[in-house]
Amino acid sequence: MEEADVPEGGYEVEESKFDEEDIAGINWVEEYRAFWSSIQGEPWPDHRVERLHSAIEQRGGLPPLRALELQTCVVREHQEWKDEADGAVTCGICLEKMKENDTVYLFCHPFHIDCIRPWFMRSHECPLCRGNLFNFL
Repeated sequence: MEEADVPEGGYEVEESKFDEEDIAGINWVEEYRAFWSSIQGEPWPDHRVERLHSAIEQRGGLPPLRALELQTCVVREHQEWKDEADGAVTCGICLEKMKENDTVYLFCHPFHIDCIRPWFMRSHECPLCRGNLFNFL
């Protein structure tokens, strides 16, 4: 995935059902982007993380605190993901070929981490097979 193609925060999120601010004036898409952008930086206050967690959970997504529990692996460790025709591993969202050293979440299908995170806002199911991603915690 080309870094120039990746928006700030690492991904795009359709703002359709998340674009409305809540009573406190919080835009959940922006809050979600900010959470993942700052994950390696200074920790957020507990009340802010819990508020975001609750908002995503109420919308049927995979809350960020649960997403942090997901295991990761590198692509080369999963030969079963390789396409028989060309031996490549393809991200199920952006459809780009992955590099051998790309880090991905350990799911039923391979996705770039920055590609799958926006999906967590809308669903806790695999976008390809609809398997429950909570099973991978």
